[in-house]
Amino acid sequence: MRIAPLFAAFLTLALAAPAFAKNAGSNSSEPHWEAQPLYTTIDLTAGFDNDPRTVSLEAGGEHNAEGIGSGCGGFINWEKPDVDVNYESGDEKLHFYVKADKDTTLVVYTPDRKWVCADDISEANLNPVISFDHPQKGNYNIWVGTYEAGATQQATLYVSELDPPR
Repeated sequence: MRIAPLFAAFLTLALAAPAFAKNAGSNSSEPHWEAQPLYTTIDLTAGFDNDPRTVSLEAGGEHNAEGIGSGCGGFINWEKPDVDVNYESGDEKLHFYVKADKDTTLVVYTPDRKWVCADDISEANLNPVISFDHPQKGNYNIWVGTYEAGATQQATLYVSELDPPR
């Protein structure tokens, strides 16, 4: 009877499929946070000078961030974060915010492997902000999104320990 070898082959393929799907490039269920950033890596220690640090970038991408974390939305580049921030924490708060002429979103993957997202600072200010009262030491992966798939928007990312604009 040939059912046993066929069953064994089917079982092997079935068990391998989830691992293959998880690593299948842009079909992954979450952005590639481990990739090198598109723009830059910033190394900061609490109390850093030249606050805020800024990075000019093109916000947006092809992939919808909806569903990767609570409140996530907008379209981002799935293959790489825009910016990585390596942060040595202290007693200061840490803020990430964006300034752009059009509505943008912000997605951050934290050192404790959680997705944190933001949209508008207020009804009058359509730029996003994410603040950490007690930031962790480690790597923060950051994406800036837009609300139209594939559309890009010139934007500036701010990394600061000073209170962001409201």
